[in-house]
Amino acid sequence: MTFLPDDTAGGVAWNLLVIGDFSVVVPAEEGGWVVSSPLSTEELGRRLQGLVAVGYLENGRATLAVIVTVADGTARIFVEEGGVSGEIGADQVRDILSGPKADIVLHILESITVASH
Repeated sequence: MTFLPDDTAGGVAWNLLVIGDFSVVVPAEEGGWVVSSPLSTEELGRRLQGLVAVGYLENGRATLAVIVTVADGTARIFVEEGGVSGEIGADQVRDILSGPKADIVLHILESITVASH
């Protein structure tokens, strides 16, 4: 990961994560934000796609997660906030999440790139 000192979106520090042709910005692991290591494994002879997970913890419980598939850059957002529990679409982020959390999730989504060959 590469620290991005000039990126202060959502009031947090950011890192750039690059895996081959894939890249995404992720919040620094502070203030409740956690970032997974990319996962990739072999199971029953089938390669499972790598994932990057960004979560937000409150009182030791994940209340927000953005899961990005490294192979194609698709992202899924899961929340437990404001009476909503489950997966939401990017178009619902501002309606459901508070200001800084919404800004952070949208910044992650907007930063996802997968170079085509």
